[in-house]
Amino acid sequence: PDHVIFLGPALRLLPTGAGAAGETAPLLLVPGIGALRRRDVSPAVAALARCLADVTGRIAGDRPIRVLSAAEEAELLGWDAEKLRQAVR
Repeated sequence: PDHVIFLGPALRLLPTGAGAAGETAPLLLVPGIGALRRRDVSPAVAALARCLADVTGRIAGDRPIRVLSAAEEAELLGWDAEKLRQAVR
């Protein structure tokens, strides 16, 4: 769930072989290849991207991954604790 807070909702999937020109997302996922991270992201975003890579790298290839729904992402982004964190930032 932290990836939603720091990387934004709905991590973008970039189709294999597609170019990333014009993309503004901090992290793009390329199925079967890996991830692309913008160079200008904050240290916190870079650390979370690394954490996400570490976690997903430990998932066996035959294991299903449950993706958060848009409603679940919205709930995380609208959480009172997250609103407070953003206010004191």
